[in-house]
Amino acid sequence: MEFLALMVALGVYAYRGDGAPVQHDAWHRSLRQTLATWMSGQGLDIAAIVLPVLLLELVYLWLGGVLGGLPEFVLLVLVLLYSLGRGNLGAAVAAYLERWSRGDFQAAHQVLMDDPVADTPDTIDNPSSLHAAARRRLYYRSFERIYAVMFWFVIGGPAAAFAYRLAWLQETEEAAKGASASTGRLPLRDWLEWIPARLLALGFALVGDFDACLRTWRGLFSGASPAAVEVLESCGNAALGLRDAAEGESREQLVARGAAEIDAVQVLHRRTLVVWLVVVAFLVIA
Repeated sequence: MEFLALMVALGVYAYRGDGAPVQHDAWHRSLRQTLATWMSGQGLDIAAIVLPVLLLELVYLWLGGVLGGLPEFVLLVLVLLYSLGRGNLGAAVAAYLERWSRGDFQAAHQVLMDDPVADTPDTIDNPSSLHAAARRRLYYRSFERIYAVMFWFVIGGPAAAFAYRLAWLQETEEAAKGASASTGRLPLRDWLEWIPARLLALGFALVGDFDACLRTWRGLFSGASPAAVEVLESCGNAALGLRDAAEGESREQLVARGAAEIDAVQVLHRRTLVVWLVVVAFLVIA
């Protein structure tokens, strides 16, 4: 049932481009505001995740076996749709590429700025840095929207996928306010992304340049542990064989290269998603 619910949720998500009908987060912000009257810091962060997850788990257990499992199946699909990423990334990428391809870099930058969850600098020094920011954003947004949710759903069921999205929402909202881990907050999202990001990066090797990607992947385990976006970008670029711009690259060449690389990143993620679904199906069968 879990695998079927996953396929249905992903199918609806792909057809619509987002999960907007069930992705309403105001309740979670209200919950945090209520809890903030009794606690703060890490206690608040943990409670705002644990309490909704416990309630979901109780409802899920209560629905088990009722009416042949139909309510349980519907709940799985709804929780998955809620846990998948926010916004229509496909439409945003298409809008960015349309502006980028006609050389309107200011408008292309505005597309990135309009994404409420994109870590985009306020100013872009040059078109090359704009492209690097867009490519970096695409690696991470594709990951957090689907792959991290799939990983935690397979590992811990709907409660784990739900917990990841709540942790992601908390970190994103705090980042928008200018808060940081140094203020005593718990970087739970980083912990929850550590394993799935590296598994996705390993998947890049299976559908891209295996040797180059695997070599980069191994190198990331030495020294300080990089964030998920750095792992994905480094391994993705290695899998695709992306190189720095050639010296003396013209504006037209930059535009063509940038559009081709964004398309290549999207194809890389689609191919890797197929690999992940095959692995999940095998685990279900086994």
